[in-house]
Amino acid sequence: MVTLHDLQNTIFRSKRALMIFWVVATLAIVVYYTQTARKYESKARILVSLGSESEGTAEYLNNRNMQVLQREQQIHNEQQILLSEHVLLTTSKWMLGEPTPGEPAPPMDAEVLEARRFLTGEAPEPTLLLRTLKLMSKRLAAVIKAMPFGHKETQIPESTILATTLSKSLDAKTIFNSDALDVSFRYRDPRVAQTVLKLVLTAYIDHHIAVFQSAGESDLLKSELNRSLNQYQKRLDEMANFMTTHHVFAEDSQINSFIQQKQQINQALSDATADSQASSARIGMFTWFNNSLKQYETYSTVESHSKLHDELESKLNEAQVQEQQILNGHPTQSRVYQDQAAVLRRIRQLLVSEPAQIVDQREDRRSGASELVEQQLISSNAAQKSAQARMEQLKHELSNVNEAINDYVRNLPGYNMIKLNLDFSKEQSEQMGQAYLNSRLRILSAQSEITDISVIDAPSWEPEPKSPNKSMVLLLAIALLFTGSIAIILVSVGLDQTMSDRRTTEAALGLPVAAVLPMATSENGDAAILLGPKTENEFARIYMSVRDLKIPGVVILLAGSNGGEDLSLVSYELARFFDRYAPSRVALLDCTLQPVEHRSEKSPGPTSLFLPDQAEFSGQQEKIATGVAPTVSSSELQLALLAWRNEFSYIVVASNVAKDIYRLIDILPSVSAAYLVVEAGRTRRATAISTLDLLRSSGVHTVQLILNKNVHSSSQAD
Repeated sequence: MVTLHDLQNTIFRSKRALMIFWVVATLAIVVYYTQTARKYESKARILVSLGSESEGTAEYLNNRNMQVLQREQQIHNEQQILLSEHVLLTTSKWMLGEPTPGEPAPPMDAEVLEARRFLTGEAPEPTLLLRTLKLMSKRLAAVIKAMPFGHKETQIPESTILATTLSKSLDAKTIFNSDALDVSFRYRDPRVAQTVLKLVLTAYIDHHIAVFQSAGESDLLKSELNRSLNQYQKRLDEMANFMTTHHVFAEDSQINSFIQQKQQINQALSDATADSQASSARIGMFTWFNNSLKQYETYSTVESHSKLHDELESKLNEAQVQEQQILNGHPTQSRVYQDQAAVLRRIRQLLVSEPAQIVDQREDRRSGASELVEQQLISSNAAQKSAQARMEQLKHELSNVNEAINDYVRNLPGYNMIKLNLDFSKEQSEQMGQAYLNSRLRILSAQSEITDISVIDAPSWEPEPKSPNKSMVLLLAIALLFTGSIAIILVSVGLDQTMSDRRTTEAALGLPVAAVLPMATSENGDAAILLGPKTENEFARIYMSVRDLKIPGVVILLAGSNGGEDLSLVSYELARFFDRYAPSRVALLDCTLQPVEHRSEKSPGPTSLFLPDQAEFSGQQEKIATGVAPTVSSSELQLALLAWRNEFSYIVVASNVAKDIYRLIDILPSVSAAYLVVEAGRTRRATAISTLDLLRSSGVHTVQLILNKNVHSSSQAD
């Protein structure tokens, strides 16, 4: 249960958060009042004459003769028609240039275009704050959209968004006991407000006529027309897709075109074949002519080419002439003739050793007829190759045409079926369009017989904007500050809950839990620590943490928060444990002013208070006497502590810090180790934090926690 003391503590600790909230809220309200767009209001009044339908019926109700009129309900219906979604959606489509099919749209003059620019967000916001917020929202939306895990929102039509915007600023009120409606539209620009209100009234009058003319037939015809148009468009898309995919475009003209192409290709192929055959015949004839002419154009010559051989032959001839001349004047036995004969023999030997080089040469000499035949042969070869290439191309084209004809024949039934469906949809759309047109003409011709609507006061143009109401803004500020402060306090109080185990205690206070002591409560309400191996281990952790300090007279402070943590019991058992393992004596100083119970190892039993200067443990013997008086001052405790520090190795001090701080103020600087005792399920987080703050402000900065946890007796360890 949250008490007034808890609320006071929470408010005191949360004063910084409250001050920040008040400053931020005040600035937000001031910015809202100064930076919001001022609204201009355009007003109009219309008169609805419902004719015979406005007559009421007399009924006798509650023994009184009353004239129950239907006027109020009918005017309410008119109000709902004006504020209906159909009217707003039609107005938004007119402003965006998207008129509904079958409904006339007003001309798009400069005023309508200006209104569209404002309402679609193209015009800048009037204040810096609104422009900044708009830019930030756009950037944030772009970042979220770019994220891979971002939510992909559905595409909403712009006309629907604009209709929602219009509905927030449009208002229509009925006038008591009257057939008139007061219509108003608020916007930050007066001209835009006036233009939008004009369009709304125009759309309302059109929709009003449709509602009160029983235009069910027209609506049905319109829906059927839209359905038939959609069906016709679907058939058109199917036809276009079929034509694009299968290349079928017409019934007779396309196949005739294919046949004509095939005939032309066959004719060209025949011509190319004839040209190729003629070229082959010419090539054979010119080849025979060329071979026949070659035997008349070949010449052979044999020549001897050797300069030394020729010189030797010349000398041989000269020597033979000289020999003949010598023989004419000398006998064969003469010396001269013998010398000349030796010269001849030597020359003949040289001729034998140096034979003549014989060259056998064949020469072809082309004639003019051969050159003419060769030119004709080259021309015939080129013509034959050209004809063959043309034949290959024509054969490929003929294959393509044959394949196209086969595809056409295969796809023609599907084309005929789609064309038949398209013609049927077209005829149906034309019939529904004519029927809808006739229905609209009948409705327009009967307009004079239907309910009459008169615009008494045209949409006005207000030169001055309407600022936010100061009284309402002040009330809003007070309510915001009050509710926000209460919310902060309640949240802080809600966070200040009790702690139940080691994990929640450490998380709530941000300090380590040095020991968890199991406690049990007897039937008469007496508390006791369950002694056993687990409890001994918990005390051992505390002992080992202070054993390493190695200073004379270690002062151990066991601090309590609200007096419900059984400090006397915990300090007594802790001092007994230290006395068993400490090298010298241990002292206990109990400042809780509660009776200290002497409990033996076997059975507990109550004892009296003991005096600080006589409280000591020696081995297993406790010296206990009368105790601390409430009148003991801080200086007396300090003197006793100074005397004990020279005599005892460990001094255990138990105190409820919040109550005894005035007596502990002088001994707190001497504390070597401090432990805050927290009782599971009872000590509140706020109270524990207050005690910790009090210890830290008094100079004790290093504090650990001891958690007393109440358990069932069945879990007691021997």
